[in-house]
Amino acid sequence: MTRPETPPAGPPSLSEDRLAELMVKVVDEVASPAEREELMSYLVAHPQDRAELDAQRALRAVTRGWGARLEADLRAHQASSWQLTAQRVGLALLLGGVALLLGFGLVEATLDAEVPWPCGWGSAP
Repeated sequence: MTRPETPPAGPPSLSEDRLAELMVKVVDEVASPAEREELMSYLVAHPQDRAELDAQRALRAVTRGWGARLEADLRAHQASSWQLTAQRVGLALLLGGVALLLGFGLVEATLDAEVPWPCGWGSAP
């Protein structure tokens, strides 16, 4: 009877995908205690990867709450009565200008004697 070989007691190793997954979970604060311990024991053996974790944490600290702040700013901007009034006045002026240009053009075309009968209502010579 032979005894099964035990793996050598060296530093733990993780695949690149597993390392990235653990770093994301730890940075987002959703890692289980076992996952956190797995990553920390790996980082003790591989200190060069600690800088990547620190960079991800710094980025997370900067971007934390951006979505909520942007939504609040957008709601405040949209709720501004002056902003809504200015948008509505601008749209009314634009539509009024288009209507005037089209209206004068149609009136001129229908009253012009040179325009053929189906289009024009003016008197023919």
